[in-house]
Amino acid sequence: VSKGLDLVQHAVSHAEPASISISQDVLTDFFQTICTFIVQCPIKDLRQRSFAMMNGILDSLEPSSRKDMTMSIATSCPYTNIQSLLIDRLRTDTFREWSGNVYPQSDILQLLKSNLGSINIVERSEPILASLNFLRFLLVKESKDDLNPRIRIWQDVPSIRSSILAPLQKEIDMTISQCDRKPEEDPNPLGLPRPQMTDEEMANANSKTRTDMLMLQDAIARIKEIIGGASLFEGTPRSVQEENDSPGMTPRLCFRL
Repeated sequence: VSKGLDLVQHAVSHAEPASISISQDVLTDFFQTICTFIVQCPIKDLRQRSFAMMNGILDSLEPSSRKDMTMSIATSCPYTNIQSLLIDRLRTDTFREWSGNVYPQSDILQLLKSNLGSINIVERSEPILASLNFLRFLLVKESKDDLNPRIRIWQDVPSIRSSILAPLQKEIDMTISQCDRKPEEDPNPLGLPRPQMTDEEMANANSKTRTDMLMLQDAIARIKEIIGGASLFEGTPRSVQEENDSPGMTPRLCFRL
């Protein structure tokens, strides 16, 4: 495996940017295999090198193919940590390619809506947080008064507020409330499967879930600062100019490869 990674990395490192042309079906199968390997491989170095190799191949595709492939993997990959990293990559690529005609398109917004409308908030907290960060970036990058909007995200703000943020906030509040129950009231408030789990391990799982929910809550608060609505936290927001000069994001969950 290590030698195979070395060969692919060597080939990719010598390829010109946007120079590789491979059919999407072939690349999709290849990337799905790599994603499975990254998640299941017990050796940290090989996991990290595999992800770096995947990013290197994506960098070598021309912008349109790179965007389509990244979105395809982010949508179809069954592993939430990989989905999150790919959504982060889409956000960074969109920032870099904002002046072009490939990345700032409505299909990006549809991908985010799909992720943010997903169920199983506890299991999918990573891609949901990445999507919230991306959504906030788009709201700042394409200002409300933009005369030439690229994604027209501000036209969707009423729908985003009522159909995405409000239900998501309700689910977050409910999950936090469940995590805050005293052990004697419910030793397993989240209904997590607990084969061979001690009470201490269950308490740690509940604590981690609560932390994840608070991070999602903070991300929603930052979005509400931009579109209007009650803020969920006290603090001084970053300036709009500062946001426009960087991709910007809420500190994310700890994605480990």
